[in-house]
Parts: sequence; structure tokens; C-alpha cells
Amino acid sequence: MEYILNATTLSAEDKQLGKYFVDSEVLLESADEDPKPKLNEFAYKGLEYLWTDVAKFNRTEWFIEEIKSLDVLIYKFMNHENVFVSELAAVLPIFTPVEEEA
Repeated sequence: MEYILNATTLSAEDKQLGKYFVDSEVLLESADEDPKPKLNEFAYKGLEYLWTDVAKFNRTEWFIEEIKSLDVLIYKFMNHENVFVSELAAVLPIFTPVEEEA
């Protein structure tokens, strides 16, 4: 979380997520429920917000190098691929950091 808390791009108040930005409707009701529709909803709300607002001027500090568009970001996320740089992926419990090419 330190990575996110110390990010200079989050200093503007309009760039911060409120507690109702993504509500409980995107949570799965049961283990039997198909996760894809809710994952898709989260991707278009959360990742689009990160891409277009928060990381607008420094996307390489947030996303791996091969992410060049919002479409690629969402496609990879929906296919359970890591999309975040290793520093950020390391603090997210759902992702395993990938080795970045030098």
C-alpha cells in the first residue's frame, strides 16, 4: 500500500476513489456465480479510472510496458494476466509480479 499512498499522482482530490465508487454489487454472491460479468464491471470502472485519470501522465509507473491502451489493459486483466508494474503488483494480493524486461 505504500506504493499507492506515496504516489504523487494521487495528491489531487479529484483523483481519489470514494468508498462508493465500486459498490458491493460487483462482489460475488456465491462461489457458484460466474465471476466474469462482475469482473468486467470492475475492470471498466476501476481500471478505466486508473488509466484515464490517475495514471494519465505516468502510465509506465503503474502498468507493465506492454500495456499501450485501455483495451489491452482490460483484455489482459480479464484474462487474469498481471497488468501492474512489479512494485504495485507486489502489494496487491491478487497478482504475482512478473519479471520486467530490462
